Amino acid sequence: MSELLLPPPVVKTTRLEFRLLEESHLNDFHAIWSNPPVAKWSTRGTSHSLEESRARMDRLFFDPEKPECLNYGVLIRASNSDITINCAMIGVIGVTSLFSPDTVEIGYIFNQSFWGHGYASEALAAYIEAYWGYAKGINFMVAKVDPLNMGSIRVLEKCGFRVVERFVGDIILPELGRRDTNLMKLDRS
Repeated sequence: MSELLLPPPVVKTTRLEFRLLEESHLNDFHAIWSNPPVAKWSTRGTSHSLEESRARMDRLFFDPEKPECLNYGVLIRASNSDITINCAMIGVIGVTSLFSPDTVEIGYIFNQSFWGHGYASEALAAYIEAYWGYAKGINFMVAKVDPLNMGSIRVLEKCGFRVVERFVGDIILPELGRRDTNLMKLDRS
């Protein structure tokens, strides 16, 4: 098992701030997951109620029994300031599972209103750096992505992930049916 330190409660970039997911993020979490174009690439699909979103989010809270799983809400920071704009959470990013003893699976999802501004790439790069500092025995990250989800593939590639394997018809997406998956991998550098 990897050596895990205490997770950083807040991670900051030039434009973003990550906070460990908490109950106060529920409405923003639901706004993201209840939007069909946003959730269509997920095996979970669209969330149809606040209670369904609550159940999803509850599984992402930090749990000392599963310390390798570390999920944050992503918020926009005020320019050149340590102040976070009092606005909605624009995304969620984190490690959702231990893929193997030294490999974790990462995922992210962003509110559609914030696509195309570089937030996902900025968030993923910062998350990777923070996670490598947190989890000393984890040497690889993987992400599973539909080969037609070009936006997500570009984000992963910008952050150093490369396709290592393709699975044919291995998952069913509620919005799209049976789909192929690219397994993308990043080595600790």
